Amino acid sequence: MTIDTLAYVKSLEAAGIDRRAAEAHAEALNEVVSDHILPDLATKDDIKAEFASLRAEMNARFAEVDARFSGIEGRLSNLPTAIHLVFMQAALIVTLFVAAYGLLRLTGRGG
Repeated sequence: MTIDTLAYVKSLEAAGIDRRAAEAHAEALNEVVSDHILPDLATKDDIKAEFASLRAEMNARFAEVDARFSGIEGRLSNLPTAIHLVFMQAALIVTLFVAAYGLLRLTGRGG
């Protein structure tokens, strides 16, 4: 960023400020800008570098999250659903009753 001090001086002169005072204003403004404002001002390259760094960090974090979820998703897909569990429990109960009835019949105590 540069300041067109000549144009600034001309603007001040057009507003009624004498040439020496206008030049002093222009010089003071130029010093303040170059000494205090420009050193803290981010350039396009600074912003691009910061975005690239942020993008890389976010991609790494998303890759971690994707890996965690794919592991969880794989484990969840192998789990039986609630309906499967109910049918499995019902089948176990029926099997136990049939086995108990069979044993009772074998021992002569079943009807």
